[in-house]
Amino acid sequence: MKTLIKMLTAVLFLSWVSCDEDNPPTVNENPEYYLFTYQPLDNNPYGTGYGFYKIKPDTGSFTAEKLNDFYPRYGWADTYICFNKNGVCAFYCDDPLVPAAAQSKVAYFTPEAPGDVHFLPLPEKVTDYTWTISPQKPKVLSDGRIVVVMGIYTDYPYDDWHDEVVAVYDPATGLYDKSESVSGFIFEQPEKGSDTELGSLNYNNFALSPDESTVFLKATGWGVEGGSIHLDARYIVAYNLTTKQFSRVYYGDNDIFGATQNRVYFRSIAGKTAAVDYHTLQEYPSVDDYPYDYYTFSRLDEMMVKSWRGSGLGSMTWNGATYDWMHIINTDKLTSTTYAGLGGRAFFNKDETLIYFAASSDFYTNYASEFAVMRTPFISENPTPEQLFVMPKNFSTYFYYTDGKK
Repeated sequence: MKTLIKMLTAVLFLSWVSCDEDNPPTVNENPEYYLFTYQPLDNNPYGTGYGFYKIKPDTGSFTAEKLNDFYPRYGWADTYICFNKNGVCAFYCDDPLVPAAAQSKVAYFTPEAPGDVHFLPLPEKVTDYTWTISPQKPKVLSDGRIVVVMGIYTDYPYDDWHDEVVAVYDPATGLYDKSESVSGFIFEQPEKGSDTELGSLNYNNFALSPDESTVFLKATGWGVEGGSIHLDARYIVAYNLTTKQFSRVYYGDNDIFGATQNRVYFRSIAGKTAAVDYHTLQEYPSVDDYPYDYYTFSRLDEMMVKSWRGSGLGSMTWNGATYDWMHIINTDKLTSTTYAGLGGRAFFNKDETLIYFAASSDFYTNYASEFAVMRTPFISENPTPEQLFVMPKNFSTYFYYTDGKK
């Protein structure tokens, strides 16, 4: 079990609210920050407790500061933790660490007070119904509001009725702004089944547009027949946070990966990474024939970076007609293979000229040994990516990064 948790534990970055974009504060003459999650194993250089740690690079090494004693569900930080550009963190907490008085398992903390962790409340109870927030990766807007998919269920045993809404929590007021049910959208679609009874939103498969105006979600029609639930038509829907309206983006089964300024990317029913322009609804059915969960999407261009174990790291960039592939880290071409076990999500610096990634000394498992944090420019088959520092295996190879600028 420890091995599984370690494999999926994530490492996360922090970008402080006080940072000025043109003159960020420096740490040991370096404005970079990292945030890691830590777990105790057989060797515990930073103690036997779980927690979030801030890492400061320091001339080929690093200094570590524990921020709090919390930890994401199962240690899967890439699945359950999100940061906004100002450093506010929201995460779905691991069950044993949730305080008894907490109403939900979604928590957040700010960079000014990372030790002061708050848990989201639930809306006021409706008679005979219960609100819940299932395991998911919440999204944090630049103003600190937190977006979740919230479910409501009946209190009657064996009643299959349920519904989901997009809920935006404002820490400043302690209140939610909730969408209407997606069922209204589902009923208006021509593919709706004759026995479709309600619509449903996938609670852990949604993405935010770079301008933070729109949430993209997987919506499904469903019903009950003969005592069994059946799923009907599936869609990608766009929920506008200002107008509070759902609109159709794509029809077909999907798993959403993320979004750029113009397109939302997803795994299609054909098993490929596809895209659709959410302004024009033009579809791009074959962006990548070999989907992998660890894509990093550009905020500036129609480009994404892919990292996967065994082959390294590369980018796909739209050239006006198709996507150009560049194999940036080819593990067969590295000058040194001491740290060559890639397999976690990569990250950009602010202007997206550099890619930061982790590489384990264990090529095949990517989690059972120490690892190096590295960076590379966008060049083909770089044989010598820059090694920044080496981390003990208690920290994860999955991380978020900031160069100290918003």
